[in-house]
Amino acid sequence: MKVMNRPACQQFANDPQVASKIPCGVEHTWDRRASNSVNLVFIDAGVEDKEILLNGLLPGYRAIVLSANQDGVEQITHLLPESKDLESLYSVSHGAPGILCLGTSQLSFCTIDRYRLSLQKWADALAADAQILLYSWRMAEGTDGLTFVHQFHEIVRRAIAAEHFVKV
Repeated sequence: MKVMNRPACQQFANDPQVASKIPCGVEHTWDRRASNSVNLVFIDAGVEDKEILLNGLLPGYRAIVLSANQDGVEQITHLLPESKDLESLYSVSHGAPGILCLGTSQLSFCTIDRYRLSLQKWADALAADAQILLYSWRMAEGTDGLTFVHQFHEIVRRAIAAEHFVKV
């Protein structure tokens, strides 16, 4: 069993296997269907088997692979549309209990106040009944995970779904 348990995001940014599989960054956006997608999926560069996710997108979904060499929270903030009609925002990344790794950033209950304005912009891009779905290895696990998800919800005031996965 292989468990991703190191919270340092940089371990993925320097992995040549990750870098060689999928090009990352704003210029490499996969839009499998319409450009007016109402569901955005942000995938961290360190996520293995991104191809499976990208090839399985449904109509109305747009996926963007975040650069491993930039702050992922800020990348998402800058890529969100000006409109307020997104139905959902997905984040797929690595993490640890209470930590979401996005690009070079570690969003956690310790750093969340630093990103408060950015997270509020995420909420502004969403419809009133929209949700944010956080898929991250171990991020929602335990007390630290629950504390982080609660703090995240307090800032964005949207429905939050959070999962944690153990890599087998």
